Amino acid sequence: VGKATGLTRGRVDRTCWAYLNPPPGVTLLCQCTVLGETSTPADHGDSGSPVFHIHSGDLVYLHGMVWGGVPWEFFFSGIGGIQKDLGRLITCTTGLC
Repeated sequence: VGKATGLTRGRVDRTCWAYLNPPPGVTLLCQCTVLGETSTPADHGDSGSPVFHIHSGDLVYLHGMVWGGVPWEFFFSGIGGIQKDLGRLITCTTGLC
């Protein structure tokens, strides 16, 4: 659910690939891509948005965080890599944490 695009959908296309286009000398390891159902599944302002799927009812799985994209496809860092960088994430569904 991005600030710019709202709720978009797509299919995970690639997992754990090395993105070689950031500043020279930097490679983003184990990134993922999603092929969107629209020509703009992510846009400027969507970076940091959650990537998730609704399993059933209120059961939702968080998979990662959007950081960029091109027409028909967006890129995200998987939750495992985020936790590796930041440490274990503690989530709260009730808003009382």
